[in-house]
This record gives sequence, structure tokens and C-alpha cells, in this order.
Amino acid sequence: TELVAGIEGIRDLVPSLTKVIEINDSVSGLAPSGSPTVTQTYDTYVPQQAPEPALPWEVEDEEGVISINYTSGTTGTPKGVMYSHRGAYLASLGSVVHNQFTPDTKYLWTLPMFHCNGWCTAWAVTAAGGTQICLRAVEAGAIWHAIDDLGTTHICGAPAVCTTIADAPGAHQ
Repeated sequence: TELVAGIEGIRDLVPSLTKVIEINDSVSGLAPSGSPTVTQTYDTYVPQQAPEPALPWEVEDEEGVISINYTSGTTGTPKGVMYSHRGAYLASLGSVVHNQFTPDTKYLWTLPMFHCNGWCTAWAVTAAGGTQICLRAVEAGAIWHAIDDLGTTHICGAPAVCTTIADAPGAHQ
């Protein structure tokens, strides 16, 4: 709901777009947008979906692309980065070992997930059976709440994020 205003008029730009489904998160405190851009709400969309067949566990080509991530170009020209199934798998399992992720891991996301898929951390935490804590925005109060009250065990942040955490009014050891 909080992002609908940012896509007003998208169906005029992309005529082939047939559905815009709004998810109203009660935590946001926002009422449904009522936007004409939205074609359906999540609550009405989900019951209409037919059960999907089981996902196959096979990958035809482990060197095939699993995802393409785009960077904003803060250090140069915007570009796409392709991850292969094998590269993502190996990076994820290496991250499990290196970061000592376990089922007790509670990983707090301040690293952008779109940036090389968060260095495969989302897959690594999932492989370890850990919990992923996501923020609406990188904000010091929310970060300290996640550390103090939600039991965060792991975090990865750029220097600007670390400064935000360290300089917060409620910062502590």
C-alpha cells in the first residue's frame, strides 16, 4: 500500500500489464490506497490461484542464469549482473560456513537484497534454516529494536549504515 503512489500511471506506460495487486500490510498503519491503478487486493487474489504443481528440483544447466540484478550505477554506469545457479549455490553455502549461520541465526537486512542478491545471503540464511528480519527503511530506531528485542545475531552494513547505528541516540554496546 505504501508504494502504490509511486506506480500511478504505470498501466499507461506498460499497456501489457494486466494486474497490479496491492498488499495492505497492517503494520504500516495505512488504509488501502483506493488507487485506480490497483486491479485487485492480495486478499482477493490468493484464493483465486489454482494449486501449482510441485516445483522441479532439477536444474537443466547449473551454469544457467538464476537471476539478473541491476545496480543503480553509484560507482559508474548502471549495469546488470548475472548469477548462475552454480555460483549462487556455492556462494550461499560458503556464506553459511564463513558466517557460521545456523537455525538460530536471525539475520537483519540492511544490505540491499538487489545488490548481487545481497551477496547470496538470503539463500545462505535460508539454507541454514535461519530467520530473516526485513526493515521498511534503514533507520536507527528500527535497527536497535531488531537487535535488542528481536534477537538479531547477524547484520551486514555499509559504513554509512554502521555510522547510523553507532551515532543513534540509543546506541550501546
